[in-house]
Amino acid sequence: MATQTNRTTAPRRRRARGSISSEEILKGAFALCEADGVDGLSMPRLAQHLGVGVTSIYWYFKSKEELLDALTEEGFRRFYGQMPALEGRAWDDVLREFFSNFRSILRQDDVLCDLTIMRGSSYGDDTISLTWSRIEEILEVLVKAGFSEASASYAYFTLSIYTRGSLMVERRVRSQGVVEEAPHPRAHLASMMPVMSQEVERHSWYMVSDDDFDFGIENNIRGLRTLLTADRKAAKSAAAKSTAKQGS
Repeated sequence: MATQTNRTTAPRRRRARGSISSEEILKGAFALCEADGVDGLSMPRLAQHLGVGVTSIYWYFKSKEELLDALTEEGFRRFYGQMPALEGRAWDDVLREFFSNFRSILRQDDVLCDLTIMRGSSYGDDTISLTWSRIEEILEVLVKAGFSEASASYAYFTLSIYTRGSLMVERRVRSQGVVEEAPHPRAHLASMMPVMSQEVERHSWYMVSDDDFDFGIENNIRGLRTLLTADRKAAKSAAAKSTAKQGS
């Protein structure tokens, strides 16, 4: 009778202290977030994934919140790295392309969406500086086109809220396993409603389809053209009054 040999699985060897870098930690954290979601990230789980002691991570990042701040900053760098250049474009093309790409990039990457959209109230100073510098570029395009500074700010923030809201709704819908393109299961309830019976099959019930999003962007831009005309007229009037005052 053959003698059976008991075999035990050797424990996973930890890496030596100091053999890991902050870049490797961030790379590993992104990998975990892709597998388990941002909410599933923990320092012990990350240490296990990287094969290091948890103190090796704390050497670089003093808390999970500090690690999330670094992840968010890197997430924004990846996000902005995929955005088109703004130079040489008309103001309406800048807004249209910026926010269309904004939505397109983040709807395809749940980790970037969660870091850049869902953590909006928790940005660190470096992330805020990075984000504001990109917003400043768009505001300068709008002001150069003739918008007042106040109107330029309202234009950007209105479209930003609209786009972020669309992403958050779609993110929630997908997290619930809903296929938004499918016909609404209760469409028959609109049979006695003259308008809804026509429209319920035509639109995404969850209001996150490309057509619905593009309609909102285009109508925001249409309204901004009217505002631009008023701003240019006000600026011309103010300049005329200033010239007249100087000549008197």
